[in-house]
Formats: sequence, C-alpha cells, structure tokens
Amino acid sequence: MRAKTPDRDYTPEGDSKAFMEGREASPEDLKGFNAALKRNPHDLETRAKILGYYCGLGKSGALNKRVYSRHMLWFVENFPRHEALLSATCMCYYEFSSRSFDDVAQSWIKQVDENPLDATILRHAATFMCGRDPEKDLEYLKRAEELTPTDPELAGLLMLNCKSNGRYDEAIGYLLKAINHWSTSKKSSLLLDELFHDTISDAVCNQIQNNKSEDLQALANACMQHEEIERSKYGATYVSDRSKVYNYSKFMGEAILGVVDLLDGKFQKPIKLLEEHLKDRLTTSDPFRWSPNRAIFNSYREFPAMIDHINKLLEETPESQRELRRVLSQWLSETQDLEDTEDI
Repeated sequence: MRAKTPDRDYTPEGDSKAFMEGREASPEDLKGFNAALKRNPHDLETRAKILGYYCGLGKSGALNKRVYSRHMLWFVENFPRHEALLSATCMCYYEFSSRSFDDVAQSWIKQVDENPLDATILRHAATFMCGRDPEKDLEYLKRAEELTPTDPELAGLLMLNCKSNGRYDEAIGYLLKAINHWSTSKKSSLLLDELFHDTISDAVCNQIQNNKSEDLQALANACMQHEEIERSKYGATYVSDRSKVYNYSKFMGEAILGVVDLLDGKFQKPIKLLEEHLKDRLTTSDPFRWSPNRAIFNSYREFPAMIDHINKLLEETPESQRELRRVLSQWLSETQDLEDTEDI
C-alpha cells in the first residue's frame, strides 16, 4: 500500500501560534472566526484558532466536546500532520474516552492504515490514543520509533507508556535510550525534565524491590555522563545566580549509585548522601535542588541500617542545632508514618 503524499507545506510555528491565540480568544472573537470559516472552510489558521478556543483552557470555559470533536475530526481527515492538531490532542487527551470522540478515533485508525510509513501521523495518532486505548498508543509509538529510531521524544513517550502500565524494566530501557538520543539531538529538553521528574524515582523504587542493581547502575551512569544532561541545570529559572544552580542530574546519579551500594550491603556512601540531602533542606533556596530526589532518598528507608544511622545522628546532634534536629526528626517521623500505613 502506497502512503499518501504529505499535506501542503505549512509553518509549524505559525500553526501553534494560531492555536494558542484561540485558547485566549473571547466569545466575540469566536464569532469572527466562524464568519471567516464560512467564507473559506479551508482556512487552516482560523480553524486552528477555533480548535484552540474549544480546547477549554482559555476564556471559553469548559470543553465543548461535541464542537471540539467536530473540528478535530476535520483536521484528522484533511490535515493529520498539522501541528495545531497535536497541540489540541496533548492538552485534552483525558477527554478522548468519551463517545463524542468515537468518529475521531476511527478516523485516526483509518489514517494509520492508509499511511503506515508516516511517523508524524503515527505520533499524532498515538497521542490521541493515549487517553483512549493504551495498547494502540503503544503500538503506534513503537511503529513510529521503528521509522525514526533516534528521536528522543518517541523513546520518552514509550517510557511513559511502559511506566504507567507498570512495565518498569522496559521503561528504564526506553529512558536510557531517550537520554542517549538527547545527547545528540537539537530538540528541547523539556520532555526530558519531565522524564526525570515522573519516572526515574519510580523506576528506582521498583528496581530496589526486584534487586535490579545492574539497571540502576546503567541509569546512574546515564544521568552523570551525558553532556546534554550535564548542561541541564535544574531550577535555572528559579534563582538569580545561575553559576550556583544545582547540577540536578549529577546528584540524581549519585543518589541512585547510593541505592546500588545499599543493595550490595555497603552503607558508607549512602549515609553521606542521605546526610547531605537532609542538611540541604536547611540551606537551599531552590526546592528543585532536593525535591525531585526526595522519592529516591525515601527508598533508603527500605534499609534498617539507614534508619539506625539517622537515629544515632539525631542523638548526637546538640540541642543548639534545632533546625537540623527538626529535619532529622521529620525524616524519621515520615519513615514511621509509612510503616504505619503499610500495616493498615
């Protein structure tokens, strides 16, 4: 089967801008959009604005599923590669299980069948299916990755799919692939930041339970060694002196290596890292320095020797160091709360 020829050329930035303008449009603006569309039903910029308006995130209020699905269906049938369509899908994917979008779902399936070698259509269809059919989401993402195997975003989306369905071994594999591809990619690292936030700590905790120290070692090395990640200074927009911004990925990697040591029965380095993490809460003005790593350090509670050490450290800390004692006590208190919850 021969794939369809691509849509006519368009400027992605312009399409995205029109969609964003529509999100902020007023009901009076919508009247103008509709009048323009009656004059020219193929006016893509106006359609993108209408799609943005009905997305429900601007002044328009709640999402009008019926009208929204009708305009989305037009894009899927006529311009499935359109950038505004991807934006609209990403922002409202959680609505797509509704019967209002049955026709849109069937149209995406038809587009994929007619364009089996089009990575853009597969990516857009997968984004829609994310909120409706996780298995098709996974199928389309895998097929798109086969066509563009060095795209870090596709590896990242595959990682998120596997993580959300509890397949952590596969998730770590795709995460490592995403990090590797990003080191040679010119794409924005915004999604990569999301990967770090949403996945690494969950994956680490899961691999602790399964004693997968080799996977953890590879993940830690990826965090610390890749130049692209090293340049990603987390929290750079939240502090005035960028030269002092915390190197998020390096500390994340070290924290994971601490878990590897704990699994091997070594406690010296993990103790030092945990102490640094707890003391860091006293001095940093940038919550992004420690909060994303918090879940990983929470996993240190799985090891009684770590709890014993913090208890001992609390006993040895003088009363004059009230803030440090408070942080240590809080960590122990949180540990006890978790144990109490598990007993319920």
